[in-house]
Amino acid sequence: MRNFRLKKSKKFKKKFIKKSFRKKRKTRKVKKQYKRKRKGTIKYIKKNKRYKKRKTKRNSKKQRGGMVRRRNAAGHSYAIIPENPDAPPPLPVWASRPWWINGFTTSAQVKFINLPVGQQRVHLYGTSLPDQIDGGPPGANGLLRNSRMFRTMGYFMYGKGIRHWVSHQACGDPQSYPGHFTRDVPHGSQCNGNPNVAGSAGAYARAEDNTWIALKNGYQAGDGNVQMHNIYIQDMTCGNIKNWNKLQSFGNFNLINNSSIFHCLAGFGRTGTTLFFYILRNWIRSRTLNIKINCINTIWMGTANSLALYDKLRELMNRSIELDCCHGRNPAYTPPPGDVLPTRVNVGRPVDSHIGNPGPPASRNATGNWESPLPLQPTSDMVHEVFNLLDIRRPGANFCARLFLGRINTIILMIWHYHYITNYPGHITDAQRPINWENIWLYRIPSILGSRKQHTPTTVFNKPENINACNFCKNVTIGRYRGLNTNIQEAGFRSASLIANYIPYHYLTARYGIII
Repeated sequence: MRNFRLKKSKKFKKKFIKKSFRKKRKTRKVKKQYKRKRKGTIKYIKKNKRYKKRKTKRNSKKQRGGMVRRRNAAGHSYAIIPENPDAPPPLPVWASRPWWINGFTTSAQVKFINLPVGQQRVHLYGTSLPDQIDGGPPGANGLLRNSRMFRTMGYFMYGKGIRHWVSHQACGDPQSYPGHFTRDVPHGSQCNGNPNVAGSAGAYARAEDNTWIALKNGYQAGDGNVQMHNIYIQDMTCGNIKNWNKLQSFGNFNLINNSSIFHCLAGFGRTGTTLFFYILRNWIRSRTLNIKINCINTIWMGTANSLALYDKLRELMNRSIELDCCHGRNPAYTPPPGDVLPTRVNVGRPVDSHIGNPGPPASRNATGNWESPLPLQPTSDMVHEVFNLLDIRRPGANFCARLFLGRINTIILMIWHYHYITNYPGHITDAQRPINWENIWLYRIPSILGSRKQHTPTTVFNKPENINACNFCKNVTIGRYRGLNTNIQEAGFRSASLIANYIPYHYLTARYGIII
């Protein structure tokens, strides 16, 4: 074909040059008409139809639970990421042996209850702090390739397709220092170093951040969905509103690009609270309008009393979380020789194990406690840590009840904010708002002074107070409270407004355990 063109006559060449020259002189308008005319040819239409058909076929294959193959910059295949959380991909050898600190949460997965559809596993996970020093000292790229942290984070990134790694321990966040840090020698199960300085101390503190980034840069550097997040929540607290506003932005966990994993230290209290927030938010979001309003704006979320509300919330978490490993659960997965992964991920206990599970125990005393008979033993790790009210070490102190109510009140406030103030999926529109939509019920935390009678499920929600939640938002305006598509106020005091039932911000912590 090339020789044929070379032998073409001079006359043909002249004609071709004149034709192409005339084309260049066409105006933009004529050019567009010319292109449209060209695109209208039968040949173009047929070709385009074939292309569209091929593209549709490819897309339909993906939607049927296919997988996304990750490639590095040179185009070499690296790992297969599951689009469906039930479909286990083959693991790279170095990521098939994750390592968790003894006694900590391994891998827990959330199953949303999407009524009326039913339960659905989603890309939402909980785990614990990865070992902070094995393979150290860390450098600019975190810990070494064969370190426990690298293998564990690699397992979640390339074995489960996690895009968002969220740390409540937040070792790399300056605000976590010195609260979460060891003071003496480096320790694998605590933050090390100092995130406020450079050098070796800074590298230890940022080991988790840098290891995640190094894993991403190895084979999916261009994927903007893969991110590391430090959302600091001090241990044994419910966390401040600033960081809850960040948690509010996570959602649509049925999509692989939003797949997220949260961890604190052991992966029980703060991790479980965050997972429960998304569980409850989704459960309310998926209900009918009347039930949504009933849950958000009615005392005890529409139940009969304190015990009924406690049972409802705890049972919901029990039904919505499980010990997970898609590789261990799926019988089609054949582990590499010597791999103990399926047994490793089944040593934690995120769900209550008792007669009557997932509901309350079949027999319990008048207090309504879910725990085992004396000597009291927790019936689970994660659910127990979130819902525990019993101060076994400090009887009568009500520390656990104060922490529990602070967490639940914060969740209630953020769920009200999600449905009435944002435009996220499932929100309640302006036209759907009921009268007094701004009023919610929060529950007084027990005082640290005076009588210290131990709280139980039958009494923990016995001091409800109806408040105007709009008082806690920034940029509030009178009337229909327009301009409320904003976050809950994070800090400081706002001068008293014309809105009735105004509550100063410091009351939030003193009365309801919500930290501004």
